[in-house]
Amino acid sequence: MTALLVGLGRTGHLELVEQREHEWIASVDGAAPVILGAMGIEMLLVGPYEKPPTPRIENLGPIPDERFDLIRRNIAVVREAAGSSVQIPEAA
Repeated sequence: MTALLVGLGRTGHLELVEQREHEWIASVDGAAPVILGAMGIEMLLVGPYEKPPTPRIENLGPIPDERFDLIRRNIAVVREAAGSSVQIPEAA
């Protein structure tokens, strides 16, 4: 079985929407919605979003509390783009 890691596009689009018809996608880029959200950038399902160069996650530094809602929304957009039905319960 061949696995493919699908990214989120360098031009600020969710290529997952274009690729989700394939059954061979094994994984997707998980850091982008967190990093972009921490930077204050909203990912959009229906159109391009700003995608500047991003730091490595270990170089990001502390994430301000007020950015966590944006990060959650970005994660939800990526899940929707991938056609994922996975539900992640909120931390207690």
